[in-house]
Amino acid sequence: MTSKHKPLYTENITHHALFGVFISLCLMVFDFVIGCSFLAGSFVYLLPQIWFRYAFFSNQRLDKQITLKDLYKSMFSKMILIAVLFALCFSVLNVLDPLTVLLGYLTIICFQMILLFFFYGRIHSFKEF
Repeated sequence: MTSKHKPLYTENITHHALFGVFISLCLMVFDFVIGCSFLAGSFVYLLPQIWFRYAFFSNQRLDKQITLKDLYKSMFSKMILIAVLFALCFSVLNVLDPLTVLLGYLTIICFQMILLFFFYGRIHSFKEF
C-alpha cells in the first residue's frame, strides 16, 4: 500500500538535499559561518525526513488501520527529532548563527511547497500524495 509512494518521497528528499547543499555552498563563498549555519538548518529538516522515510516505508502493510497508526507514530517521532536537533544545534554548536539556522530550515520548507505545487503537480496527479 505504501510502496508506490516510496519513490516519490525519496525523490522529494533528494531535491531538498541538493537545494540545501547548493544554497549553502553559495553562501560559503561570502561567509563560511553563514553557509554552515544554513547547511545545519537544512539538515535539521532533512535528517528527520530521511529517518521518517526509513521508519515508515520499511514494511509492506496491508491493513489501513496499522498503516495509519504507524504514520502517526512516525510523525510524532519526527517532530521530537526536529526539536532535539534544534536544541543540539543551538546549544552544542555555539559558533553558528541561530537566525540563519532557522532561515535554512524555513527555506527548505518553502522549497517543498514550491516543488509540490509547480513541479510535482504537473508530473504526478495530486491523488498520489
